[in-house]
Amino acid sequence: MILPNHDFQILQSPMVRFIAIIYLYFYSKIKDIIINALSSRTLTELMTSEGKQAVREQILTNVNDILPENDDKGKPLGKVSRSYFDSFMIQRSGDSMVPIV
Repeated sequence: MILPNHDFQILQSPMVRFIAIIYLYFYSKIKDIIINALSSRTLTELMTSEGKQAVREQILTNVNDILPENDDKGKPLGKVSRSYFDSFMIQRSGDSMVPIV
């Protein structure tokens, strides 16, 4: 992660520190959680509002399970409280449908 002028004072903000930690250390794990949550559902489930909400809840639970409770100085980091889909596409792959993340 590149910060302007290498000014690391911005990381003093708990929210920015939390986001930086998520990005740097958990990006691959979170992407894997999202892929697994989507691929564990049927196409019929994913096409309904209830199915999408269930996926959002599963993602929140699984992401919060892997996040640390405190930073390296013992300060609480917080948890993810919402997940959003900014786009949602399903691609046909052979005989099955594959969510695009």
